[in-house]
Amino acid sequence: MASVISQLSAALGTSNLQFSNPSGPTLQVLDNGTGAATINSASVTTTASSLTSGSAQLPLFTDAGTIYSGAITGAGSQLTGLAGRISVQYRAAQQSIEPYGL
Repeated sequence: MASVISQLSAALGTSNLQFSNPSGPTLQVLDNGTGAATINSASVTTTASSLTSGSAQLPLFTDAGTIYSGAITGAGSQLTGLAGRISVQYRAAQQSIEPYGL
């Protein structure tokens, strides 16, 4: 969690937000005390990263060998240039689809 807080603070350091971890897996986002920021809501999106995770989602596509997540990072949007890098995950392509009548 310390790495997440550090990355958020670095990326949004000038936004008058304060990030902390009061306990466990909790990420707390507050105004930094200046009254200059208002937080109305927050949400989390996770990307399935395993074909055997037990979730209904499948990590079907890869972007230059890593799972496609649609992330926006310091390098920009993962979507930029995706058409030249996208592929079907090798392990998913190797799975038999016969049991499903396809």
